[in-house]
Amino acid sequence: MEHGAIAKQIVNSSYINTMETDIRGLLNWQWRSLSQGESPQELIINPLKHRWQLALTDPQPNSESPQYYSYKNRLLMAILLHKYGLVDTVLTAQALKDIDLLNERVVLSDQFFRQSDALKTLLSTPTSLIARKPNKADSPTFFRQGDVVSIRYGDYYYCAYVFDMYGYNQMPAIQLFAKRFSQPPQLAELDGVAALTLPRAGEARVEQWYVAGLNWLPDPAGQVELIKAQSPITPTLTAPTFGITMAEWFTWQQQLPQLFEDMRS
Repeated sequence: MEHGAIAKQIVNSSYINTMETDIRGLLNWQWRSLSQGESPQELIINPLKHRWQLALTDPQPNSESPQYYSYKNRLLMAILLHKYGLVDTVLTAQALKDIDLLNERVVLSDQFFRQSDALKTLLSTPTSLIARKPNKADSPTFFRQGDVVSIRYGDYYYCAYVFDMYGYNQMPAIQLFAKRFSQPPQLAELDGVAALTLPRAGEARVEQWYVAGLNWLPDPAGQVELIKAQSPITPTLTAPTFGITMAEWFTWQQQLPQLFEDMRS
């Protein structure tokens, strides 16, 4: 059984392409550390699950109508991780159950039903990390100057303003609003909010980043949501800017909780 062929029977290509690009990007970025024996779970799988957390969890787990969206995304992730020689035992165990749930509810095709046993065998087969570092595919960002977006990471929504672009739509240049939310934010809640500042050389400076890999809008993972294009509301600049720092998408988002702790210190 070919991983890509069975994946196409579960979700549309935008989900496959986005998740596979995320996996390849993480492998490319962390290849040296992996080759030195560091944990694939910590370097690849956990960041991937954080990014896709909304797509992997039922939005309304107690509702009468099951959210098949999460079943399919858990199964897709298990398949694509296996393709690259990675496995999350908890995720795979749930994905095997999801195969039966999808069949019981006749969510997918007869062809998927007929191939279910072979898919279970594939996911249960031991695998090993691919032998070569994958190429990182270049893809333009779909963000545009003036966008205000929310980024879900952990328990919070962080809001960013795209104030410029790098190259020919290569990556967005962003500032963060100095406020985070426990619920999806509305644009009006950002009115008058300052840009995130941190102490630099003894004074507060506005932080700015070019974020490589922040590409998808709309985002199949559900992590990034457009609040407003061409927003009239921007972060209030109450301090000088620090300059623009180059950052990698997965590394940058993992720093968000600490950035807000540093801001308060």
